[in-house]
Amino acid sequence: MINNDKHFCTCPMTKCPRHPFNHNEGCDPCIKNNLQHGKMPACMFKAVSENTDQVKEWTIKGFVEFYNNINKLK
Repeated sequence: MINNDKHFCTCPMTKCPRHPFNHNEGCDPCIKNNLQHGKMPACMFKAVSENTDQVKEWTIKGFVEFYNNINKLK
């Protein structure tokens, strides 16, 4: 049985098979897949800003650029 009530995942892509709402393995499948592909999970971007409209690519480099751009605005 999958218990979604207590999971904190902020990823809006709930139809993804690796989303914690779709299995009982927590964030592990998502993080493992992202690391294998040189990407960052959406939750990391959302920790910087809820508005991810300006994200150009969901890569590690894209995360650094997003982070730096958001912090320039502060």
